[in-house]
Amino acid sequence: MSVFGSGIGRRMIIWILLFSSFITFLGTSLQLYVDYAGDVKNIEKTMAQIESSYIQSIASSLWMVDYELIDLQLQGILKLPEMQYLEIWEGEKILLKVGQPQNDNVIRKEYSLNYNHKGKVMQLGTLKATASMMGVYN
Repeated sequence: MSVFGSGIGRRMIIWILLFSSFITFLGTSLQLYVDYAGDVKNIEKTMAQIESSYIQSIASSLWMVDYELIDLQLQGILKLPEMQYLEIWEGEKILLKVGQPQNDNVIRKEYSLNYNHKGKVMQLGTLKATASMMGVYN
């Protein structure tokens, strides 16, 4: 009589296979979550980089009404990982936009464009940035 033929042996093999499948499932799920969280964190770092590196220069260019320079700056931001679309609003009007707008699977952030003129803070507009989550999902 073989081990596979006996009732206890067969049950042990089934339990071992089920347990190892469960452990594999848990490990894979954990790895996917860690990768997802890391990718989202990278997008958030990119958004923070926009705020720390670009907002003041864009506001200065907007104050000087240098739309060519602003367009060049926006094109540079668009080259950052996962960035898809950028637009600058002044009130209810779009001044400039670059990239392809998306509505599904995106992270959006708005940045106030302020300029300090003679000790007074002037609100010039808003930069709206859209990053795609498609790379994260892929």
